[in-house]
Amino acid sequence: MAGVINNLQRKISKKGKEFAVFKLIDFDGSGECVVFNELFKEKEKIIDENALVMIEGNADENGDEIKVTVDKIYPIEELHTKNASNVLLVINKKNFEVDNLNLIKKAIDESQKTERTHSGTCKLCFQVIDNGHSKVYISKEYKINPNQELISNLKKILGEGNLKIN
Repeated sequence: MAGVINNLQRKISKKGKEFAVFKLIDFDGSGECVVFNELFKEKEKIIDENALVMIEGNADENGDEIKVTVDKIYPIEELHTKNASNVLLVINKKNFEVDNLNLIKKAIDESQKTERTHSGTCKLCFQVIDNGHSKVYISKEYKINPNQELISNLKKILGEGNLKIN
């Protein structure tokens, strides 16, 4: 379900843990959503009034009311990466610095630390261009989750147009 967060309330449970309750409004109506502690802590920066998000979770219907216990939440901008099967990093040896490989590794490692699964489902591929010849390598070490933060960091390292998501 995708929609706009409205009437966001941050609450504290009886056990002292923070969680969020909000209405998610889409073209068909709205539903009350609850994001509990662990997920709330992990995704707090995207849970904001008027944010456009996609959620997955367990829904309970009671007449016209829908209440969703949210299992996953991500910005709508990440929708195109959700079903991606591979991420291709284009490296032109002519103008690529070796230190950039360390920066790429660091960006991926940092991203995996923040993900609950510590690994994604997308293959990480490298297209190396050398003197007009191109060769593609698939990483045996990494499978990644191409979230918005990781994609942004990799684009900064590689330059615009040198990252492709399929």
